[in-house]
Amino acid sequence: MMPSRGLHALRGKLPRIYQSQYRNLSSTSIRPTSLRIASSTSSPLSRTTIPIFRTSRIAIPSIAAFRYASTQPSPPAGTPPPVHETTSSISNIDTITLDDVSAAAAVDPNSIPEQIGYLHSIGVDYGYGPTSMIQWTLEHAHVWLGLPWWASILFTAATLRVALAPFLLKMSDMQARSTALAPVLKPFNEKVMEEQRRGNTAGALQAYQQMGAIKKRAGISNVTMFTPILLQGVLGFCGYRLMHYLATFPVPGFKNGGLLWLQDLTITDGYLLLPLIMAATMHTIIRIGGEAGTATMPPGFKKFMMWGMPTIIFAVTAFQPGAVALWFCGSGVIGIPQSLLLQRPAVREFFGLAPLYKPKPGEAGPNILESMMKQFEPAKSAPTSPHSGGKNAAYMRPQYQSPNVRTTGSTTTIDTKLVDKIDMVQPNPPPKSVFARAKEGFKQGQALADKVKQRQATAKDARQKADAQRAEFKRRAEAYEKKSR
Repeated sequence: MMPSRGLHALRGKLPRIYQSQYRNLSSTSIRPTSLRIASSTSSPLSRTTIPIFRTSRIAIPSIAAFRYASTQPSPPAGTPPPVHETTSSISNIDTITLDDVSAAAAVDPNSIPEQIGYLHSIGVDYGYGPTSMIQWTLEHAHVWLGLPWWASILFTAATLRVALAPFLLKMSDMQARSTALAPVLKPFNEKVMEEQRRGNTAGALQAYQQMGAIKKRAGISNVTMFTPILLQGVLGFCGYRLMHYLATFPVPGFKNGGLLWLQDLTITDGYLLLPLIMAATMHTIIRIGGEAGTATMPPGFKKFMMWGMPTIIFAVTAFQPGAVALWFCGSGVIGIPQSLLLQRPAVREFFGLAPLYKPKPGEAGPNILESMMKQFEPAKSAPTSPHSGGKNAAYMRPQYQSPNVRTTGSTTTIDTKLVDKIDMVQPNPPPKSVFARAKEGFKQGQALADKVKQRQATAKDARQKADAQRAEFKRRAEAYEKKSR
């Protein structure tokens, strides 16, 4: 039998045909089709493509085709159908930058209406505390009262200072009591400075405790006296913090929310009028006696406060934005009428405050600066004799000696000579403990306070007795007039 060329050709092609059929089943006849599922959000990243496979018919050649593969010409290869590739509208993630995201999410502050919550909506948020309280008051004054920004700043500063009036009244009362008590405390102050120069801490502590007992009897509390100063410092710092941030942010309304020569509150005052007003206000308040109206300072220290503090304030506020300068002006100017009112006797009597007392020259104790300077002065030592040295030094320093007990004969009678107490050399008593000295000082202060109270009671009784005598005399005079009629 003659070999057939068709079978010979089929012998090498049959394995490749089956391999081609398996490959067609897996890849060539299957085309993925993307199906978009749109999410509820408009973000392009939320779209998802799900491949859906589309199967096509697979043509399997028959045995006859293999039988006559050598005699029949192979058909020309057909052109493959065009593949329709879908292009996604999602942009490449590698080309997305944070600048594009922030630019898309940015909100124009000019498009936000000025209403309650306006400052919070543009990014001004200080949480809870004094700064948020100032922000709340400022925003409500601008929205509810319809004030421009410069007037809202002045209104907020003045309102918060008036809210501290109860603490200021208590401070004024304490300062008036302390000034009236200065002549009584002057010896104790001098004793404290003297003991500190000597290095006697126990003696200084004892004098301090005596002063504390006297102040307590007089109703003076240092905590109550310094509370308004602390609160004003906190409000001043928080107001500066908020106004500086609003001016540098800046709030759109601050660009044209000024007044007169200062229309832009985000820049400094070019004419320096606001810093000058603030410096003049501080000078006036110190000159008339402080905000409480009862401050008494030594001439040297008062001169420094009247000229030094305004100079510092002028130098600091000259480089601050207009909003900050307005805040300090509104907070400081309100102190002038407060001081003038608290100096009037009728106002002090209405609020139940202690009357003002102006000490005479020399009655008031030393101020803080004088006390600090005297602490560094060396203690005064007793003058020494020019012949204190040498071999006679032991005889120039008298020491205590026990009395000489003499006896006569065999008797045991002590022969002593009576002398005065001032001529006897007394031995030094043992040092007392700190608690014993403190207790003794407290008793002395209490005794002194009792004496003062007793004198007041005696004066009151004498006054009542005089009033009774006058009333009795008036009654007798009226009775005599009736009889004469």
